[in-house]
Amino acid sequence: MRDLLGDLRRLAGRLPEHEIKRMIRQLKKRADEAGDHVTALQRDEVDSWATATHALYPAAPQQDPHVRQAQAAQRRVHARLRDLRRLPRADQPLSRETRWLIKTLRQDLADAGDEATPAQRRAAHAWIAQLHEQPSRQGASHPSKQHGPGRRHDDGADGRTGGRARTIERERLTEAKVTEVAAAVRGALKEAARERSTTSWSRLHRQLGSALPRHLHPDDQVAVLAQVDAHTPADEPLLTALLAATDPTSASVFLRVASQLGRTVPDDTRAARSQWQTDALHLQQLYRYK
Repeated sequence: MRDLLGDLRRLAGRLPEHEIKRMIRQLKKRADEAGDHVTALQRDEVDSWATATHALYPAAPQQDPHVRQAQAAQRRVHARLRDLRRLPRADQPLSRETRWLIKTLRQDLADAGDEATPAQRRAAHAWIAQLHEQPSRQGASHPSKQHGPGRRHDDGADGRTGGRARTIERERLTEAKVTEVAAAVRGALKEAARERSTTSWSRLHRQLGSALPRHLHPDDQVAVLAQVDAHTPADEPLLTALLAATDPTSASVFLRVASQLGRTVPDDTRAARSQWQTDALHLQQLYRYK
Protein backbone atom coordinates (compact mmCIF):
# COMPACT_ATOMS: atom_id res chain seq x y z
CA MET A 1 0.00 0.00 0.00
CA ARG A 2 2.86 2.38 0.82
CA ASP A 3 4.47 1.60 -2.54
CA LEU A 4 1.24 2.45 -4.35
CA LEU A 5 0.85 5.70 -2.44
CA GLY A 6 4.40 6.66 -3.37
CA ASP A 7 3.83 5.83 -7.03
CA LEU A 8 0.62 7.87 -7.13
CA ARG A 9 2.30 10.91 -5.57
CA ARG A 10 5.14 10.66 -8.09
CA LEU A 11 3.20 9.80 -11.26
CA ALA A 12 -0.32 11.16 -10.86
CA GLY A 13 0.06 13.99 -13.36
CA ARG A 14 1.81 11.84 -15.96
CA LEU A 15 -0.35 8.73 -16.25
CA PRO A 16 -3.48 8.27 -18.37
CA GLU A 17 -6.91 8.02 -16.79
CA HIS A 18 -7.28 4.24 -17.00
CA GLU A 19 -3.92 3.69 -15.29
CA ILE A 20 -4.70 6.09 -12.43
CA LYS A 21 -8.04 4.34 -11.89
CA ARG A 22 -6.38 0.93 -11.89
CA MET A 23 -3.81 2.06 -9.32
CA ILE A 24 -6.56 3.55 -7.12
CA ARG A 25 -8.44 0.25 -7.18
CA GLN A 26 -5.27 -1.58 -6.18
CA LEU A 27 -4.61 0.99 -3.45
CA LYS A 28 -8.07 0.57 -1.89
CA LYS A 29 -7.74 -3.22 -2.03
CA ARG A 30 -4.32 -3.21 -0.35
CA ALA A 31 -5.52 -0.76 2.30
CA ASP A 32 -8.45 -3.04 3.12
CA GLU A 33 -6.11 -6.04 3.33
CA ALA A 34 -3.76 -4.14 5.66
CA GLY A 35 -6.66 -3.48 8.06
CA ASP A 36 -5.61 -2.09 11.42
CA HIS A 37 -2.01 -1.66 10.26
CA VAL A 38 -3.09 1.39 8.22
CA THR A 39 -2.57 4.61 10.14
CA ALA A 40 -5.28 7.26 10.30
CA LEU A 41 -3.14 9.56 8.14
CA GLN A 42 -2.68 6.86 5.51
CA ARG A 43 -6.39 6.04 5.53
CA ASP A 44 -7.20 9.72 4.95
CA GLU A 45 -4.79 9.79 2.00
CA VAL A 46 -6.31 6.62 0.50
CA ASP A 47 -9.77 8.13 0.80
CA SER A 48 -8.64 11.42 -0.69
CA TRP A 49 -7.14 9.67 -3.72
CA ALA A 50 -10.42 7.85 -4.35
CA THR A 51 -12.46 11.05 -3.98
CA ALA A 52 -10.13 13.10 -6.17
CA THR A 53 -10.11 10.44 -8.89
CA HIS A 54 -13.90 10.22 -9.02
CA ALA A 55 -14.08 14.00 -9.31
CA LEU A 56 -11.44 14.20 -12.06
CA TYR A 57 -12.63 11.15 -14.02
CA PRO A 58 -16.39 10.61 -13.61
CA ALA A 59 -17.46 7.05 -14.27
CA ALA A 60 -18.50 6.44 -17.85
CA PRO A 61 -22.05 5.22 -18.52
CA GLN A 62 -22.40 1.46 -18.31
CA GLN A 63 -22.22 -0.27 -21.65
CA ASP A 64 -23.04 -3.82 -22.62
CA PRO A 65 -19.72 -5.78 -22.54
CA HIS A 66 -20.62 -7.54 -25.79
CA VAL A 67 -21.02 -4.15 -27.47
CA ARG A 68 -17.62 -3.04 -26.15
CA GLN A 69 -16.00 -6.22 -27.46
CA ALA A 70 -17.63 -5.79 -30.86
CA GLN A 71 -16.49 -2.17 -31.03
CA ALA A 72 -12.94 -3.17 -30.12
CA ALA A 73 -13.03 -5.83 -32.85
CA GLN A 74 -14.29 -3.21 -35.34
CA ARG A 75 -11.29 -1.01 -34.51
CA ARG A 76 -9.01 -3.99 -35.11
CA VAL A 77 -10.69 -4.58 -38.49
CA HIS A 78 -9.90 -0.97 -39.40
CA ALA A 79 -6.26 -1.44 -38.31
CA ARG A 80 -5.86 -4.75 -40.22
CA LEU A 81 -7.24 -3.23 -43.43
CA ARG A 82 -4.91 -0.26 -43.07
CA ASP A 83 -1.89 -2.55 -42.58
CA LEU A 84 -2.84 -4.66 -45.59
CA ARG A 85 -3.10 -1.56 -47.77
CA ARG A 86 0.36 -0.47 -46.62
CA LEU A 87 2.07 -3.73 -47.50
CA PRO A 88 4.10 -3.60 -50.72
CA ARG A 89 2.34 -5.11 -53.71
CA ALA A 90 3.90 -8.42 -54.68
CA ASP A 91 3.28 -11.20 -57.15
CA GLN A 92 1.70 -14.43 -56.07
CA PRO A 93 1.89 -16.11 -53.66
CA LEU A 94 0.92 -14.04 -50.62
CA SER A 95 3.63 -13.49 -48.04
CA ARG A 96 3.30 -15.07 -44.62
CA GLU A 97 2.71 -11.68 -43.01
CA THR A 98 -0.11 -10.95 -45.47
CA ARG A 99 -1.70 -14.33 -44.83
CA TRP A 100 -1.46 -13.82 -41.06
CA LEU A 101 -3.09 -10.40 -41.34
CA ILE A 102 -5.93 -11.76 -43.47
CA LYS A 103 -6.57 -14.63 -41.05
CA THR A 104 -6.72 -12.27 -38.08
CA LEU A 105 -8.88 -9.88 -40.12
CA ARG A 106 -11.33 -12.71 -40.77
CA GLN A 107 -11.63 -13.46 -37.04
CA ASP A 108 -11.91 -9.78 -36.10
CA LEU A 109 -14.62 -9.28 -38.72
CA ALA A 110 -16.63 -12.13 -37.21
CA ASP A 111 -16.18 -10.68 -33.72
CA ALA A 112 -17.18 -7.19 -34.86
CA GLY A 113 -20.59 -8.34 -36.12
CA ASP A 114 -22.86 -5.44 -37.02
CA GLU A 115 -20.31 -2.90 -35.74
CA ALA A 116 -18.27 -3.36 -38.95
CA THR A 117 -19.29 -0.94 -41.68
CA PRO A 118 -20.43 -2.15 -45.13
CA ALA A 119 -17.25 -0.72 -46.66
CA GLN A 120 -15.09 -2.60 -44.16
CA ARG A 121 -16.97 -5.81 -44.90
CA ARG A 122 -16.49 -5.45 -48.65
CA ALA A 123 -12.77 -4.74 -48.27
CA ALA A 124 -12.30 -7.59 -45.79
CA HIS A 125 -14.12 -10.12 -47.98
CA ALA A 126 -11.94 -9.11 -50.94
CA TRP A 127 -8.80 -9.90 -48.93
CA ILE A 128 -10.26 -13.13 -47.54
CA ALA A 129 -11.03 -14.25 -51.10
CA GLN A 130 -7.36 -13.79 -51.99
CA LEU A 131 -6.37 -15.98 -49.05
CA HIS A 132 -8.48 -18.83 -50.44
CA GLU A 133 -7.36 -18.32 -54.03
CA GLN A 134 -3.58 -17.96 -53.62
CA PRO A 135 -1.17 -20.56 -52.23
CA SER A 136 1.28 -19.79 -49.44
CA ARG A 137 4.81 -18.76 -50.32
CA GLN A 138 6.31 -21.92 -48.84
CA GLY A 139 4.21 -24.19 -51.03
CA ALA A 140 4.56 -22.37 -54.33
CA SER A 141 8.01 -23.30 -55.60
CA HIS A 142 8.36 -23.84 -59.33
CA PRO A 143 8.82 -27.52 -60.25
CA SER A 144 12.07 -26.82 -62.08
CA LYS A 145 13.52 -25.55 -58.79
CA GLN A 146 12.53 -28.67 -56.88
CA HIS A 147 13.81 -31.46 -59.10
CA GLY A 148 16.69 -32.25 -61.41
CA PRO A 149 19.49 -30.07 -62.76
CA GLY A 150 17.46 -26.87 -62.49
CA ARG A 151 17.83 -26.71 -58.72
CA ARG A 152 21.54 -27.50 -58.87
CA HIS A 153 22.05 -24.68 -61.34
CA ASP A 154 20.12 -22.20 -59.18
CA ASP A 155 22.11 -23.14 -56.07
CA GLY A 156 25.44 -23.08 -57.87
CA ALA A 157 27.97 -20.38 -58.68
CA ASP A 158 25.96 -19.16 -61.68
CA GLY A 159 22.84 -18.57 -59.55
CA ARG A 160 24.19 -17.20 -56.29
CA THR A 161 21.59 -14.48 -55.93
CA GLY A 162 18.71 -16.94 -56.29
CA GLY A 163 20.42 -19.44 -54.00
CA ARG A 164 20.97 -16.80 -51.34
CA ALA A 165 17.35 -15.68 -51.55
CA ARG A 166 16.14 -19.24 -51.00
CA THR A 167 18.58 -19.68 -48.11
CA ILE A 168 17.04 -16.66 -46.40
CA GLU A 169 13.57 -18.00 -47.11
CA ARG A 170 14.49 -21.38 -45.58
CA GLU A 171 15.73 -19.59 -42.45
CA ARG A 172 12.37 -17.94 -41.84
CA LEU A 173 10.35 -19.36 -38.96
CA THR A 174 7.43 -21.68 -39.51
CA GLU A 175 4.12 -20.79 -37.89
CA ALA A 176 4.67 -23.51 -35.29
CA LYS A 177 8.13 -22.13 -34.50
CA VAL A 178 6.73 -18.58 -34.22
CA THR A 179 4.28 -19.85 -31.58
CA GLU A 180 7.06 -21.67 -29.72
CA VAL A 181 9.39 -18.65 -29.73
CA ALA A 182 6.55 -16.31 -28.72
CA ALA A 183 5.81 -18.42 -25.64
CA ALA A 184 9.45 -18.22 -24.53
CA VAL A 185 9.69 -14.48 -25.17
CA ARG A 186 6.39 -13.83 -23.37
CA GLY A 187 7.68 -15.57 -20.25
CA ALA A 188 10.94 -13.62 -20.34
CA LEU A 189 9.13 -10.28 -20.73
CA LYS A 190 6.82 -11.02 -17.80
CA GLU A 191 9.86 -11.90 -15.70
CA ALA A 192 11.50 -8.60 -16.67
CA ALA A 193 8.35 -6.72 -15.65
CA ARG A 194 8.28 -8.45 -12.27
CA GLU A 195 11.94 -7.53 -11.78
CA ARG A 196 10.98 -3.90 -12.60
CA SER A 197 13.38 -3.80 -15.53
CA THR A 198 13.31 -3.65 -19.32
CA THR A 199 15.14 -5.94 -21.73
CA SER A 200 16.71 -6.17 -25.18
CA TRP A 201 17.07 -8.72 -27.96
CA SER A 202 20.64 -9.46 -26.87
CA ARG A 203 19.57 -10.03 -23.27
CA LEU A 204 16.73 -12.28 -24.43
CA HIS A 205 19.22 -14.32 -26.48
CA ARG A 206 21.43 -14.77 -23.41
CA GLN A 207 18.45 -15.63 -21.25
CA LEU A 208 16.61 -17.99 -23.62
CA GLY A 209 19.53 -19.58 -25.47
CA SER A 210 18.45 -21.88 -28.28
CA ALA A 211 14.77 -21.13 -27.61
CA LEU A 212 15.29 -17.81 -29.43
CA PRO A 213 16.95 -18.01 -32.89
CA ARG A 214 20.00 -15.77 -33.11
CA HIS A 215 19.07 -13.89 -36.29
CA LEU A 216 15.36 -13.18 -36.63
CA HIS A 217 14.04 -11.68 -39.86
CA PRO A 218 12.13 -8.42 -39.12
CA ASP A 219 8.90 -10.06 -40.32
CA ASP A 220 9.52 -12.91 -37.88
CA GLN A 221 10.14 -10.41 -35.09
CA VAL A 222 6.77 -8.83 -35.88
CA ALA A 223 5.05 -12.23 -35.97
CA VAL A 224 6.62 -13.34 -32.66
CA LEU A 225 5.83 -10.11 -30.80
CA ALA A 226 2.30 -9.99 -32.20
CA GLN A 227 1.70 -13.45 -30.72
CA VAL A 228 3.34 -12.43 -27.43
CA ASP A 229 0.66 -9.75 -26.97
CA ALA A 230 -2.19 -11.37 -28.88
CA HIS A 231 -4.20 -11.85 -25.66
CA THR A 232 -3.01 -8.82 -23.68
CA PRO A 233 -6.10 -7.03 -22.29
CA ALA A 234 -6.94 -3.77 -24.06
CA ASP A 235 -6.53 -1.78 -20.84
CA GLU A 236 -2.97 -3.03 -20.25
CA PRO A 237 0.20 -1.93 -22.07
CA LEU A 238 1.79 -4.36 -24.51
CA LEU A 239 4.60 -6.48 -23.06
CA THR A 240 6.48 -5.50 -26.22
CA ALA A 241 7.01 -2.07 -24.61
CA LEU A 242 9.69 -3.62 -22.38
CA LEU A 243 11.73 -4.23 -25.55
CA ALA A 244 10.74 -1.11 -27.45
CA ALA A 245 11.67 1.21 -24.56
CA THR A 246 15.38 0.32 -24.85
CA ASP A 247 15.87 -0.76 -28.49
CA PRO A 248 16.65 2.17 -30.83
CA THR A 249 17.19 -0.06 -33.87
CA SER A 250 13.82 -1.79 -34.29
CA ALA A 251 11.33 1.07 -34.12
CA SER A 252 9.60 0.01 -37.35
CA VAL A 253 9.13 -3.53 -35.98
CA PHE A 254 7.47 -2.26 -32.79
CA LEU A 255 5.28 0.16 -34.74
CA ARG A 256 4.08 -2.69 -36.96
CA VAL A 257 3.34 -4.86 -33.92
CA ALA A 258 1.33 -2.10 -32.25
CA SER A 259 -0.57 -1.45 -35.47
CA GLN A 260 -1.41 -5.12 -35.99
CA LEU A 261 -2.77 -5.31 -32.45
CA GLY A 262 -4.91 -2.20 -32.88
CA ARG A 263 -2.83 -0.03 -30.51
CA THR A 264 -2.21 3.65 -31.19
CA VAL A 265 1.45 4.71 -31.17
CA PRO A 266 2.85 8.03 -32.45
CA ASP A 267 4.50 7.81 -35.87
CA ASP A 268 7.36 9.98 -34.64
CA THR A 269 10.08 7.67 -33.31
CA ARG A 270 10.99 9.85 -30.33
CA ALA A 271 7.38 10.29 -29.28
CA ALA A 272 6.79 6.56 -29.71
CA ARG A 273 9.80 5.71 -27.53
CA SER A 274 8.54 8.09 -24.86
CA GLN A 275 5.21 6.26 -24.86
CA TRP A 276 6.92 2.86 -24.71
CA GLN A 277 8.99 4.02 -21.74
CA THR A 278 5.81 5.11 -19.97
CA ASP A 279 4.17 1.80 -20.87
CA ALA A 280 7.18 -0.08 -19.48
CA LEU A 281 6.77 1.77 -16.19
CA HIS A 282 3.07 0.81 -16.13
CA LEU A 283 3.94 -2.84 -16.76
CA GLN A 284 6.46 -2.86 -13.93
CA GLN A 285 3.80 -1.48 -11.63
CA LEU A 286 1.18 -3.92 -12.90
CA TYR A 287 3.33 -7.06 -12.62
CA ARG A 288 4.47 -6.18 -9.13
CA TYR A 289 1.15 -7.61 -8.00
CA LYS A 290 0.86 -10.50 -10.48
